[in-house]
Amino acid sequence: MTFRIYLKNPHDPLVYFPAPRKKYRHPLSVDTNGGMIMVIDKIALVLAIIGALNWGGIGLFGFDTVAFLCGGQVALLSRIIYALVGLAGLWCITLLFRTGEETGHAPHTA
Repeated sequence: MTFRIYLKNPHDPLVYFPAPRKKYRHPLSVDTNGGMIMVIDKIALVLAIIGALNWGGIGLFGFDTVAFLCGGQVALLSRIIYALVGLAGLWCITLLFRTGEETGHAPHTA
């Protein structure tokens, strides 16, 4: 731990305070406009949106886009995409429980 000397008045005795800590920056984050947005959060949201649109297509039209593009529901590529979408949905649950400081969003003011 490093210490810095802060003097309010030159006649006061020396007081040592710990140096302020640097804000931790996650390796998978990008600084945009003063906020920290994790790249993995964006990837998870994109995959969750793809899954939601696919389920919307199944519910409204009976058409599974992922299965159509990847060769059926039991094809290896389709199963990988379904698994990634499921994992992305689980990751997105963590977004509900984060504070504004962790997500980089400004606090809400009323």
